[in-house]
Amino acid sequence: MASRGVSRVKAGYWFCGPNFLIRPPTDLPIELFTHLYAGFAEVNSDGSVTIPSSYSDRFQDFTRTVRERSNRRVKTLLSIGGEGYDISPVAMDLNKRAKFIQTSISVARSFGFDGLDLCSLYPTPTPTPSPQNVLPQPCPPIGQIIVLPQSCPQIGQINVCPQQYPQPLQCSSLDILLGEWNQAVRNEAEGDRLLLTAAVFHHPVIPGKDGCNNFWYPCKAISDNLNWINVLAINFYTPSNSPTLTGPVHAWSNHTDRNRCGRSGIEEWIKNGVPAKKLVLALPFSGYEWNLTNQNDENGLFAEAYPAHKDYKNIHAFVSKRNTEYTTNHVGSYVATYSQNERSWVGYDDERCITRKVSEAIGEKHINLRGCFAWHVGADDETWTLSNAAFGKDANWPAGDL
Repeated sequence: MASRGVSRVKAGYWFCGPNFLIRPPTDLPIELFTHLYAGFAEVNSDGSVTIPSSYSDRFQDFTRTVRERSNRRVKTLLSIGGEGYDISPVAMDLNKRAKFIQTSISVARSFGFDGLDLCSLYPTPTPTPSPQNVLPQPCPPIGQIIVLPQSCPQIGQINVCPQQYPQPLQCSSLDILLGEWNQAVRNEAEGDRLLLTAAVFHHPVIPGKDGCNNFWYPCKAISDNLNWINVLAINFYTPSNSPTLTGPVHAWSNHTDRNRCGRSGIEEWIKNGVPAKKLVLALPFSGYEWNLTNQNDENGLFAEAYPAHKDYKNIHAFVSKRNTEYTTNHVGSYVATYSQNERSWVGYDDERCITRKVSEAIGEKHINLRGCFAWHVGADDETWTLSNAAFGKDANWPAGDL
């Protein structure tokens, strides 16, 4: 019997919170997407999931607007946590885990969401689980990989090594959480089952700062229990992890350091057991600014600089003004763009980068991933330049299902 195809994913995250300029759902180019995420729900100390009360009406408006404007074609998912959230304490505790699962499903249903998303980009290694939290079988091997320490996990070096392969204990607790969450969703569904996804680090191993407490994603559990994962292959060079040198911020390729680019991370996820049809690539709608040490010296990639995070709409606003002197350069070997004016140096993805990433990520002659997602939609400019480059009528998406 022929296997059933899976639909492509054209997704975007809509952020709602005090740290974001919130764009009303009615402004979003909903017609470009197949799935839209609203972030973020909070996880309380007891494991329960809630939507911040001050934003409850906005989340209700989000699901209602998307549902009505798309005639239910576009699915909505509630993203839980956020970039700085750590799921490990909840995953390790039986009672907190149960509360997390029960309340997340309840909130999703009461707000009219079609799915749930776990956004926990930097989970921490945890102590040995108590007996009731240990799986009867050990986590499946992920591959003989050892991560050499760096000050920031985004720049850890990853090398194949046949020695020192400790099985990560925290893998078991995340295994359990994903398995129980999936089973609860299956048991709860009377009609349409909730989708389950997760936003993850660009590589299946997150290096620890001490050189030994690395976090290993449970790839088999991810593949078995989630519809797909959203891989945040972004922020390889930022003022925080490269404070004295500029760099290709969201590099897709990197011939000088393959561990700092999106393509390499995606290939590692596939190599470690998560199939391409369960991988969705991040398309970053923001960039970073450095101040050059000497504007008269070499001012391209890896120029000396000192350390701001900018949404694409703000980058576009000042780079495109006629009365500014910004020079924009696109470096094809990295799939990276930067604009420079005197000491100001800004690295970001423009529509050229977005178009090429989409083509190489989902192209049938390339990696053939499930899809791509905007991180985040509200950071696009007023004419939705990047959203159209990624998902518009001229975007190079293969026809039909995967």
